Amino acid sequence: DDTSARIFPWLLLGAAILIMALTQALIMVILRFLAVPADPGIPPLPRDDLMAKLQALDRPELPYRISQGPRGELVAEWKYADAKWWGIMAKAGLRKAYRLRLGLDERRKKVNAIDEFTEIEWDAQGLTAPSIRFRFRFFRGVTLARYERGVAYGFRGPLGQAGGKVLDYTFDMMELKGPVIELVTSSGWKFQPVIWPWEL
Repeated sequence: DDTSARIFPWLLLGAAILIMALTQALIMVILRFLAVPADPGIPPLPRDDLMAKLQALDRPELPYRISQGPRGELVAEWKYADAKWWGIMAKAGLRKAYRLRLGLDERRKKVNAIDEFTEIEWDAQGLTAPSIRFRFRFFRGVTLARYERGVAYGFRGPLGQAGGKVLDYTFDMMELKGPVIELVTSSGWKFQPVIWPWEL
């Protein structure tokens, strides 16, 4: 009995280590499965050229922007601070903020990517830019798809005429992520989801 009592904690520790190792191996298999390879037969663009092309996806008519992050990574996110777009998002009742962080690995010719979500805090009327804090209470990792849709009702005219549906807004993560993946792979680079920020 005394021997069993001494061995049991070591057995528990060994089982915990084995479970962690198997979990890590499963995650690695899933990440390899989710990777999008470069288009065949296309020579990879230089890193700076790919960075410039990705940043060129940021256009005024689109609801997302792509900018450089504090550690040199690229950050693609919805235009929460742009009045043209946050007004639509507020009316649609959007409650989740999303951004895609990208790190370019020049040696391996791959773009490592992390999905991040957090809550949006609107003011009472949705008249000002939302408060978004990705540093706190966010989900980070790999997301296959996320889709939210909102419909707002109200009056079209200043005097209240033509009541009915005035806004039918769609938030589809792939509207932001899809063009990024397509550009990366058509530039001869691999798109690789990762789960740890130091992999960017």
